[in-house]
Amino acid sequence: MNFKTLAIAAALAASSAVAMAAPDIDALNNSVTVYSGAQHVNYRETMSGSVLDSENGSQPDVGVRIRAQGFGSYAHPLFVELDLQRARGTTDYTGSLQDGTPYSQTGGTSNTLDQRVRIGFAAARDGSVQVTPFAAFARHSWTRGDDVAPDYREHYSQNGLGLGAMFQIKMIGNNVLSLDAMGGRTFGAKMTAPSLVDGTFKLGGANWYEGSIGVTHFFTRSFYAMTEVSMDYFKYGQSQSIGAYLEPDSKSRLTQFQAGVGYAF
Repeated sequence: MNFKTLAIAAALAASSAVAMAAPDIDALNNSVTVYSGAQHVNYRETMSGSVLDSENGSQPDVGVRIRAQGFGSYAHPLFVELDLQRARGTTDYTGSLQDGTPYSQTGGTSNTLDQRVRIGFAAARDGSVQVTPFAAFARHSWTRGDDVAPDYREHYSQNGLGLGAMFQIKMIGNNVLSLDAMGGRTFGAKMTAPSLVDGTFKLGGANWYEGSIGVTHFFTRSFYAMTEVSMDYFKYGQSQSIGAYLEPDSKSRLTQFQAGVGYAF
């Protein structure tokens, strides 16, 4: 084999490798991703403008995301995303126990579970760019005070409905840039404290916002790695009284830093 033949073979192999590894938005939207990282919790309870207690800290988390696209027309295929995420770790609490006793704790344990479903369609797509409006449903559960004795655990949960859009752009270097933003309302929010009261504090509904930015790098047509930063913001309203107790207004901001790997099918 002469030098010219070798050069042609090398060039063909290189072009084939580049073509094989070229990122594809359709592939990313038909995929399974496993990710892990950290979730930072920033929680505040307030009454009449005064902060009653706060909770802050970063927790390790892990999740799985499944996407499927392609039902319906080629120009505007249906898009479905399922996401399940679990975080458990330590937070720092400043405030009081439920009986009013001032209390602070460093390194207390709490955990969250988030389940999300998004359904939308590709409103605009040309192979290099895709815009996908979607409707979202989510359920969020949070347990505070897992390791406080006696049992001062508080269990929060809520549902959420929202509308948003996802923007995906093919970039150089086998990368896809993804951005999304969503706004909606929570409903069915509630808190229980089994050791304190025999009842459920109803926390009403409030605005709910989510946003994220991420980059996916394709190693081949099917295998990729991703990194993402996201934020989730919502409020709870003041509850009704149960005996001598009530739950005040509160705000939560969850900031997440994720990295993961996936397979596009």
